[in-house]
Amino acid sequence: MTHIPYVVRTGDHLAKIAHRFGTKPDLIWSDPSNAKLRTARGDGSILACGDVLYVEVPERKWLPVRVGAVNHFVASVPTVSVAIRIDDDGEACAGVAYRVSCGGMESQGTTDGNGGLQFKAPVFAESATVTLAGRPEPIELLIGHLDPVENPSGVSHRLQNLGYLPCLDEGAHPSDIVEFALRRFQGDHAHGDSGIDALQLLTRIHGC
Repeated sequence: MTHIPYVVRTGDHLAKIAHRFGTKPDLIWSDPSNAKLRTARGDGSILACGDVLYVEVPERKWLPVRVGAVNHFVASVPTVSVAIRIDDDGEACAGVAYRVSCGGMESQGTTDGNGGLQFKAPVFAESATVTLAGRPEPIELLIGHLDPVENPSGVSHRLQNLGYLPCLDEGAHPSDIVEFALRRFQGDHAHGDSGIDALQLLTRIHGC
């Protein structure tokens, strides 16, 4: 096997990287060379652009084919679970029918009592579209693009998802705007305990 460093790019997560190299997530994550990153990032589902992973790339396996004939191959694409919760002005969108389109896969169901829904996404999928019954505008999701909460972009992502910052197409929010939004979030959820760590609180309320 070849042992190589891999620099994480935007949209990467552990399962996606493992699929790209033809190996298993656990084999990458348990590699002693990744011990420091493993401690910093938890389970590898949330990585930061610029993180370095060391990957043992397995030897390529060759499949025999018959010359002059049609050869049939069947491949199965692994999936990852994606869970979200949908609120409308602070009220959970409970019991609402939904449809999800993601990487050529379609699924449907009804949100639970907390406005939650879960679906399977192909490991290579970059995005998903969630359509709620009775709502003309679909919800567009970016899979694997959530940065660690220790990064300024990770704070902005979570505050956007929770409705404390608008979504900007042109780039990041100014730092003073993010700081103001974080203080407002903390005031809404700390319940008078000003000593509570804002980032830990943000991670808990956001769910990850």
